[in-house]
Amino acid sequence: GVDADAGAVVLNVTALNAAGPGHVTVFPCGEEQPEASSVNYAPGGVYPNAVVSKVGVDGTVCFFTHATIDLIVDVNGAFPAVSEFDPLVPARLVETRQGPKNVTVDHLFEGDGPVAGGSVLAVKVAGRGGVDADAGAVVLNVTALNAAGPGHVTVFPCGEEQPEASSVNYAPGGVFPNAVVSKVGVDGTVCFFTHATIDLIVDVNGAFPAVS
Repeated sequence: GVDADAGAVVLNVTALNAAGPGHVTVFPCGEEQPEASSVNYAPGGVYPNAVVSKVGVDGTVCFFTHATIDLIVDVNGAFPAVSEFDPLVPARLVETRQGPKNVTVDHLFEGDGPVAGGSVLAVKVAGRGGVDADAGAVVLNVTALNAAGPGHVTVFPCGEEQPEASSVNYAPGGVFPNAVVSKVGVDGTVCFFTHATIDLIVDVNGAFPAVS
C-alpha cells in the first residue's frame, strides 16, 4: 500500500533470535550509515520498536544489524515525497556514555555522564541533525540503559509543565528504546525527565514545521 514515490514510511521493526547483544540502525539506502540505534536487542528475547524512516534510492530502506538476527518489518503508513513532514537521516543528539564511538552529530550533549534520577535534561533539538531552526515537533528514538532502578522517561516540550506521562519505561540490566513524537519547546528544546539515574541516548529521525 505504500505509494511508489513515498518520501518516508512508518515501520514496526522487530529483532529476534539474536546471536548476541546489539542494535539495528534503520536509514535511507544511498546515504551514509549513521551512528544511531533504532532497535536494541539481546539473545533470548523479541524486541520491537516503531521507526519512522526516510525512503532512500529506488524506494528502499536499509537495515544494519550489529549481530546476526531474524528481522521482521511491518509498514503502518507513509508520507508523500512532498509533505509537511521532513524525514531525516537519523542523527544522534544525546549520548551520555563516554567512548570513542559514543558521539553525537555535533559533539554537544556527548559523554556528560548519566542523567540523575529525579532530574530534567533540557536538550537543544532545533538546528541540529538536520532539524530546522523553527521546527514545531520532532520524531525521536529515545533509549534508556544502565538504569540504577526501575522507572520511566517523560519527554515533553521545555517551558511547559511536566506531564504525568511515560515515554520510555525501563528497569536495571536492559536497554529500553521507544519512538517518541515531541512538540518542541522554548528556545528549540525538548526536556527529558527520568525517574531513576540512567544513561540516555536520543536520535532524531524527522521533524514537523511549526504551525503558523
